[in-house]
Amino acid sequence: MKDKNNADALYARAMCFYYQDIPDRALQFFAHALRVDPDHKKSRQAIKKSKLLLAKKEEGNSEFGKGDYQAAYETYTQALQIDPLNIYTNSKLYCNRALAGSKLGKVEEAIADCSSALELDPGYLKALQRRAKLYQDNGQHEEAVRDLEKIFRLEHTHENREKLSDAKHKLKLSKRKDYYKILLVDKSATQDEIKKAYRKAALKHHPDRHSSAEPDVREKEEQIFKEVSEAYSVLSDQDKRHRYDNGLDIEDASGMGVDPTVIFSQFFGGGGMPFDTVDFGSAFGGSSTGGRRRRGQGGNAFTFNFGF
Repeated sequence: MKDKNNADALYARAMCFYYQDIPDRALQFFAHALRVDPDHKKSRQAIKKSKLLLAKKEEGNSEFGKGDYQAAYETYTQALQIDPLNIYTNSKLYCNRALAGSKLGKVEEAIADCSSALELDPGYLKALQRRAKLYQDNGQHEEAVRDLEKIFRLEHTHENREKLSDAKHKLKLSKRKDYYKILLVDKSATQDEIKKAYRKAALKHHPDRHSSAEPDVREKEEQIFKEVSEAYSVLSDQDKRHRYDNGLDIEDASGMGVDPTVIFSQFFGGGGMPFDTVDFGSAFGGSSTGGRRRRGQGGNAFTFNFGF
């Protein structure tokens, strides 16, 4: 190096390594500059800052490795205050703090830290991967898919393709209705429990029960009644339930082929259980008067007069 005895040139070279987050090389050149000129003020100040930043980063890494995530989080925070201009080092510190934060349950803060890291270094793959996982863990599937698509564009690997495919599948699942939640049963519910849940919900939300309510209430209850019927039509069918539980497409799962009135009629009137024997009043905790089914001509239409 032709400027090996020029302190200013050595300092400039050291700063290049420093801002590229190559601290060992930066320290070598700072030290060389001070050997050439022990009074070189800029090198003395810079080497002090570089050593402090490196020490804090390593301290945080050590604390994280020991499982002391809170201490690591605080140390990374201190390190970020040392030199706001050191973009690449700070992007890694943000990413490290994001990991520590995620271990502490600070998911939103961790996502924000990954975003800060990417603002400083848009091509920082690890920060992108970490944020994608945090998005998935936080149920933000659309955001996770966007990040994983960026990752796949940066690295066309089989692993990244699989992760993207899995994320898209989870996004699809997140947009479908939760039939267990609609019927208020656990995913391990038996068929008897599902039938009981449907019976209770169907009677509660049947449109005839709310025929005298305000239009918006009637509309809301009718929608709930449809969803309850849709949920029952899937969960009461072993094959459909199996496909639903495994995230597979289900015929008529959108409700397009589900007639809630037919399901209701079959449930309460089929299998040797005539509608005339159903006591709707007692089902709602009231009198049985006015709770019987009124058959229309031909036996197809059904209207309920609950007497509320």
